[in-house]
Amino acid sequence: MDVSAFALIFGDGGIRARLDWRRVFDECAVEERYTRSRKELGELCTVWYSDESGRDTGYDHQGARPLRVSEVAITEASWPRARASTIAALRREYIRSGRPVQLALPGYRVGDEVVLLDGNHRAAAAYLADADTRLLLYILCGPTDSGMLPDLGHYSR
Repeated sequence: MDVSAFALIFGDGGIRARLDWRRVFDECAVEERYTRSRKELGELCTVWYSDESGRDTGYDHQGARPLRVSEVAITEASWPRARASTIAALRREYIRSGRPVQLALPGYRVGDEVVLLDGNHRAAAAYLADADTRLLLYILCGPTDSGMLPDLGHYSR
């Protein structure tokens, strides 16, 4: 997949992370990865953060630590209401259906890490439901500075 196709699929407002789309076209390539591994799903980094006390916080909070999909439940007690209800509803649906969960998600490569740009709720719900998940990742590979995506500042420390 090229960057134009990535933008066609994900560039219509679905990605709410503050990605610099102008730079994406000039400076990025797209890698595709398919997996059915729950471990790999759990290792993806989210755009959700924990503070020093284990509570949910913003990316710009002093001491904020990015959470992996496998770690999001540690902040569950402090999730915003919309996040909690969305994940709970998706989790119930994934368990109830009994069918494999198919996720096509955009990410951003930072070294060996992949930061999810969208689909954090769906990824967390599939992981928490222990669902049979088929994951197709479309991963932007480009500059790793916070000008491209503010979240990337947490990975250069």
